[in-house]
Formats: sequence, C-alpha cells, structure tokens
Amino acid sequence: MAPVVVAGSLGAGHKPAAPISVCKTVPSKVVRAIPGVGSTCTETSPLPGFGSVEYTGAWTATPGTAEVKGQGGTKIEESLGVTIARFSDSGALKLAVQNLKQGLPGGPLTAVEHFGGPAYEAEAEKTGAIHISWKDYTAYVSLTVVDAATPSPKVLEALAKVLTETY
Repeated sequence: MAPVVVAGSLGAGHKPAAPISVCKTVPSKVVRAIPGVGSTCTETSPLPGFGSVEYTGAWTATPGTAEVKGQGGTKIEESLGVTIARFSDSGALKLAVQNLKQGLPGGPLTAVEHFGGPAYEAEAEKTGAIHISWKDYTAYVSLTVVDAATPSPKVLEALAKVLTETY
C-alpha cells in the first residue's frame, strides 16, 4: 500500500491534499490483531470539520458473528472506529490538540508518549479509546464491545502507530 502524499502544509496557498481512505490505510493484519474485530470495513464520506476534513472508517466482526437478532432488530456486537482529521488551519489544529483529552471514555486518562505528538488513552464500561495528534493530524480510535470485558486501549496502540507513520 502506498502512503497518501500530503501536499503543502498548514496555511494559505497549499495544494489540496489527496483524500484519505481509512479502510485502506490500516493493514488488515493490524485490525485482525485486535480481539473481537473482523475485517469488514465501511467508510463514510469525508466531512468538513473546524479547519479540517474528517475521514472515518468502522470495522465490525465478520458477517455471521457480527449480528445478533433480538427485540431491537439487528445490532453490531464489536466495532472499531477510526476518525482521522487533517487540518488546514493551524489555529484549529492547536485547539484540537488542546482538546485531545475530551471525548475519551470515563475512566482515568493516561498520557502516551511514543507517537510523535500528544496522545491520551482511557477505558470505561465496554470501550477502550486512544486520541492522538501528529503533524497536521488528529485521530480518534475507539473499540466498543458488548459481550466481552472492557478492552484495554493498549490493544489500539499498534493501529495508532500505523497512522502516525503513514501520514
């Protein structure tokens, strides 16, 4: 897989960057190493954010194990979500980095030092998550389970490392 080349840098006058395919960015062997998550990935259309564009991919368990028929219809048991925001506005990026601790599960936050920029992880009832920032990017990675123990965010670190090394 060839990495996406980001043209220019933050600020006016830079060339538009190529879109990010989250599902293609993360190698399937990295996703398969996360307990309970299958290789079925779905992307949403890019969304404009505050001074950024957000790209999202979500992985679910393989068909046949992902769905449980019940009173509420069909539900997904395990899911892995990855949102990458690429910033074109340095002020918006600075604010996003300041707010990186927000939106994590309710458990205690832990600073993570080995991603080349600020990063925090936490876990709470049925969810483990990590938020990272590097260069002109932030990423939000979360793993949610239904019928399993709360996942440690440590299982997401290899995926987070791939993101920081790709862009």
